[in-house]
Amino acid sequence: MSGIVCFTFDDCDVKGWTAAIPLFEKYRAHALFSFSGVITEEVIGCMKALSAAGHSLGLHSIHHANAPEYMEEHGVQAYYDQEVAPQLDVCLAAGIKPGSFAFPNNRFNDAALELLSPTFHHFRAGCGTMGGDAMFMKMKDLTPQCRVMRGGGLGEYYHTKTEDVLAAIDRAADQDECLTFFSHGISEGAKGVNMPLALLTAALEHAKKRGCRMIGFDELPK
Repeated sequence: MSGIVCFTFDDCDVKGWTAAIPLFEKYRAHALFSFSGVITEEVIGCMKALSAAGHSLGLHSIHHANAPEYMEEHGVQAYYDQEVAPQLDVCLAAGIKPGSFAFPNNRFNDAALELLSPTFHHFRAGCGTMGGDAMFMKMKDLTPQCRVMRGGGLGEYYHTKTEDVLAAIDRAADQDECLTFFSHGISEGAKGVNMPLALLTAALEHAKKRGCRMIGFDELPK
């Protein structure tokens, strides 16, 4: 048994994510990076660097709007037209095809999945703080039909303890499960919803030690 660990990162920490590329390379790890906001030339450069290093790319909407609430107020198609298409169009014009979508604030419904499924092969949602079974998936269930991956949040805001993260990786390795984490920016002494560099390093090192594959969503069955 070995298990899989999926590290995912949201928002748009261009500098932190780019700077972390050598760290991921050290542990032969890939991750998913999902971008919010306007896709600028700087963002395109970050996307290309991450992709060249083997990482998966995703989108996270223009305004970080909750999909169900936005759809209820403005209509289902308006969410795609206003929150997703402006990002996607710029990416495609630059020769980049993001394969995944991370739902802002982990909020989604059936209408959102139906709307975005023709465009993206996988979706990242969440299960709140660390703990519980929702962030684990049995390998037998990891099929192309399973497109929503629920992650446990890592960072000060989520009251993360390093020992809990390592224990979760141990479970994935021991029970041959797929484990998903999510966070945001990466930096030394990161606060709030962001990933402290020391925590990420400890998690990567432990996952490698336990023989877990660390992959991005483009490497999941699809």
